[in-house]
Amino acid sequence: MSELDADIDPARDIADVPAIEIINTVAVHLLSAAAVKCGLSENGDDEIDLAEARKLIIALAGLITAASPELGDHHARVLRDGLRSVQLAFREASPFPDAPGMGPGEKRTGPVNGPDPRPPRAPATPDRLRRAAPRASRRVRRRSHPVPRPRSASA
Repeated sequence: MSELDADIDPARDIADVPAIEIINTVAVHLLSAAAVKCGLSENGDDEIDLAEARKLIIALAGLITAASPELGDHHARVLRDGLRSVQLAFREASPFPDAPGMGPGEKRTGPVNGPDPRPPRAPATPDRLRRAAPRASRRVRRRSHPVPRPRSASA
């Protein structure tokens, strides 16, 4: 083994690799494979295999759900976004879409819906907030009986 080969070791010692890096690498491989099986590659329709995609998405959902507390929000958010994208791609590629909440991985992530078809709401302006706020009653409440006055000690 030459000195050059010793410097370029293609297989790093597994003890030197942080757990977060290993989890992210596995998740990216699952995500990439699921995307290809959903037809999101250059060849598209030629590589669609929804049965295989379902297995990969379920495995990815389980990994992300289980590892999220350990990964932290920064890493987990990116993986969740990728998972959601692949779940939506699966739904679009499927000739018979699953019921909401029954798609691959949705038992672990919750229902995945497409973009909201409703138009976005207008931002809340002070005028809109003033009109929507409930008005307080301006009537002064009168007591039905007079307030008893303290009796003087001379009586």
